[in-house]
This record gives sequence, C-alpha cells and structure tokens, in this order.
Amino acid sequence: MKMLDQAKAMDSVFYEKRLDCALIVASSLSTTSEENRKFIVESKLLGLIIDSMSSSNVNLRISSCQCARNLSRSVKNLRTNLFDAGIAKPLLKLLHDESLSVKITACATICNMVLDFTPIKKVIVNEGAIPDLVNLVSHPDSSLRINAIWSLKNLLYHSDNEIRTKVLSCLSFETINRYNPL
Repeated sequence: MKMLDQAKAMDSVFYEKRLDCALIVASSLSTTSEENRKFIVESKLLGLIIDSMSSSNVNLRISSCQCARNLSRSVKNLRTNLFDAGIAKPLLKLLHDESLSVKITACATICNMVLDFTPIKKVIVNEGAIPDLVNLVSHPDSSLRINAIWSLKNLLYHSDNEIRTKVLSCLSFETINRYNPL
C-alpha cells in the first residue's frame, strides 16, 4: 500500500500501472490459497479492488474483476467481506462495459457471487441482474455466453420460486432451443 501511495503522488499513469500490477499479483496469489485471500482482505486491498472496477483504465477493470473472482472462492469472503464492501453494484455495472474482456471477466466473477449460501445473491437479484444475464446468453461471444449460462445456473441452484419465475419470464424457449444440441 505504501508503494501505491508513493506512485499515486508521482503520476496517475504510473499509479495505474503499479495498481494494475498489484492487482494481478494479488489475483495470482489468491487463486488457490485461502491464507493469501485472508491476507489480501486484511491488507485493505478490497477497497482498491472495488474502486478499480469503475476506473477508466480497461486493464484495471479486468484485473480488479479477476482479483474479486479469486477472493470469492472463499466462503467467508462471500458471506462477509465482499458483501460488506458492496461489491455487487460496481460489478453489475461492468456487464454493460464497452470492453468485451471486462464483460467476460465480470460475468465470470458473478458466477461465484450468486451461489446459494451467499448474501450477495439477493443483492444481485434485487439490482436487476437477471435480465442482463439472460440477454448475455444470446451474445455472439461464446465465453461471455458460457459465463452467463453458468451464472444463471448457479443463481437457480437451490433458489426459491421467485427467482425461478424471474429467470423464466426473461428467458424464452427460443433462446433455450437456439443452443440446444438436439
């Protein structure tokens, strides 16, 4: 953090590059290690991750999403830290980003956020993400389409009738049949 503060005082471009590198390193460290995820949250990087989601720098938006995705592999982070930090709203805005890479990474992150035991699921549903995810099911890019389908699948797993009704009211039979291999 001290190094980032020094870079911020020097030059905004230099700061953005340093922050991007820091987020990439944090993302890599948190891929498989619960201990590293805990360290990243305790180091107060979560605020920077969320702030970077609204950066004008595409690379920062991508690296912040990837870092959030890896942090969301922890049940504790999903139930407390990520929820308390208010990650859902900035993440959902990225589904409308101009960059396809940002959309793909944000949608992949949402896959982890809508599991049945996380309070973030309710926020994502209440913020109106279901129509956005359903629209992405028809996107021409296969990676984005697959992430949207997985997000809906995780959202529907152990869901109540209200969520199921919302998804089915947005998802047409034409859309489902379009990707049916039969």
